[in-house]
Amino acid sequence: MSILRQGDVLLESVSNLPKGLKKRKDNILVRGETTGHAHRLNTPTLSVYGTDDEMFVNLDKPTELVHEEHKTIQVDKGTWKVVRQREYSPVENRRVAD
Repeated sequence: MSILRQGDVLLESVSNLPKGLKKRKDNILVRGETTGHAHRLNTPTLSVYGTDDEMFVNLDKPTELVHEEHKTIQVDKGTWKVVRQREYSPVENRRVAD
């Protein structure tokens, strides 16, 4: 198992996609709520599945994950679960936002 991190986004390698996920139409994994910047994969040949709450990516070749405020990272081919990091607040459990 591999885990990659870029800002508030984690990618965790998984053996396969869960059943019943719908294919998304874009390559944006997470759009920043404050800045509007986006964590996106830099390839036209990828498949993104799921919703904002549960998302998976299937890459047929190594791909760059880019964001305007973070270092670009290389993501190996394979299937990845996209996880938004969360932060503690005494009032609520909330997603970290760029």
